[in-house]
Amino acid sequence: MNKNQKNIMIVGLLGVLLVMSIAYAAFASQLTVNGTASITSNWCIGFDSTRSTDYVASKTHSSGTVPTGSITFSGPTCSTNYQTNASLVANFKQPGDKIVYTLTIANKSSVAAVIDSIQVDSTSITSTKVVTKGNIKYTVEMPLSTSLAANATTTMQITAEFQNDTNISQSSTGSETINVGVNAVQA
Repeated sequence: MNKNQKNIMIVGLLGVLLVMSIAYAAFASQLTVNGTASITSNWCIGFDSTRSTDYVASKTHSSGTVPTGSITFSGPTCSTNYQTNASLVANFKQPGDKIVYTLTIANKSSVAAVIDSIQVDSTSITSTKVVTKGNIKYTVEMPLSTSLAANATTTMQITAEFQNDTNISQSSTGSETINVGVNAVQA
C-alpha cells in the first residue's frame, strides 16, 4: 500500500470512530418526557334495575294458581338504575309451573364491552347452564349478544320450572332464589 492509501484508510477509520462515538452518546443519554395525560372514559356494565317486573309466569293446570316471581337488584350502582347483580325468586304452587325472566344488560360506559361470562351464584358460565335448587330447575341462557357498543343493551333469559317429579304431589309448593351477575371486559 502506498502512503496515500494508508492516509485515506486512517481518515476513514477516524471517521467511523467519530460516528460510533456520536451514536453511543445519543443512545446513552437519558430521555425525559414531560407532559400530562388524562382518560375521560368510564366503565359501567349492569342490569337495568327499572325492569324488575320483566317476567312471565304460567301455570300448568287450568284450575291451579299462577306462580309468582320477583327480581331484585343489588351490588354497586355504576349509573342511575344500573346495578351489577340480580336476584330472582320463583314461588311455585304446582309441579310443571314455569316463570321466564328477561334481564336487560346495559353498557352505560363510553367504551365498547364484551360480556365475558355470567356469574350464577358462585359459578361463572359461558354457555347455557341448568341449575337445580330443590325441586326447581333454572335454565340460564347467555345474553343474545355478548358484544355491547357504548350505550347499547342486550337481554338474557332465565327460565325457572317446578319439576314434574313423581315424588312431588300436586299440592306441593316450592320457592328458590338464584343470583346472577355480569362479568364484562373492554372490547
